[in-house]
Amino acid sequence: MLIFFPGLPRVHASTASPSFGADVLSDYVQVTTNINVLQNLTGLVSTFSLPAYNGTLVGNNSSNLVSAVQSAIDQKIPDAKVSDLTLRLSSTNVSSSIGLQWFNASLAFRLSGVESLENGIEHLNMAWKSFSIIQNVTLGSVEVNNIGQSYLETPAAQIAQIERSSGSSNLVTYQNIVNYFRITPANLVSATASVNLFNFTQLSSSLDRWAESYDSSSDRATWSLSPIQIFGIIVTITSKEPQATPTTNGVIFRIHASISAPARSWAQGDTLFVSFNDYSETIMLAVVTTGIVVLAVGFVLERRVMKKTFKRKLKR
Repeated sequence: MLIFFPGLPRVHASTASPSFGADVLSDYVQVTTNINVLQNLTGLVSTFSLPAYNGTLVGNNSSNLVSAVQSAIDQKIPDAKVSDLTLRLSSTNVSSSIGLQWFNASLAFRLSGVESLENGIEHLNMAWKSFSIIQNVTLGSVEVNNIGQSYLETPAAQIAQIERSSGSSNLVTYQNIVNYFRITPANLVSATASVNLFNFTQLSSSLDRWAESYDSSSDRATWSLSPIQIFGIIVTITSKEPQATPTTNGVIFRIHASISAPARSWAQGDTLFVSFNDYSETIMLAVVTTGIVVLAVGFVLERRVMKKTFKRKLKR
């Protein structure tokens, strides 16, 4: 992310975990999203900042958000069930020295009802992964999801006005990018309004097309996808002076996705086939069981033979 904001320090960035993660367990899928928004738009529009807030939404207070997530996933898999949802927001103040701010939102929940069992193998429908929440998601008085409509429209209008005014003097050139698309000043406000955090439609490619890897320490397989798109708004200003260095300001985030399952799992399309029983243990159990059955049958046959032989001897 920081290639767009050269010179900015790497503070408050959460790089240890994927921004979209799903851990397949025996009874449910644990879903965790960590969206880390970086902004230095304040350097261009001095009156702008995202709300500074730290808080958590959980339990009965999260019922509206549960309904919003459930509705989004129902569009993909109607039988899926969302539970144990938690939303956290950790947003810093704008740094007075460098004009940098982080707006970090984490959404976690359990997902069940996406699996079916056939011949001891779980079949999980992973099409839900590209869900998108369109409703407002409010924590305290802060809008966490639709940040474009709530916070970015006003500075976008100011930037569009600055661009129109400055552009006429032929002193600088502007380049506006919103959600990876180049935008004209006339469309900047409407395009910026569409920026929202919990939109995972870019993860729609089938799971078997993701990069697969294996971790021997955890004995789990992982499917990963790292889209190149940068989301949010990026404004690049270049002076027409010779050898001028462009300045870049914006509000940006990106998504790296990772889905983890037991090692003896494989993907076909958007279906994940999972075996929660260790195959070697199954074979050993079968061998032991077969051995016991053979011994039992042998014991019964031996007793019958001995019994018949004993009766013959008595008759003689």
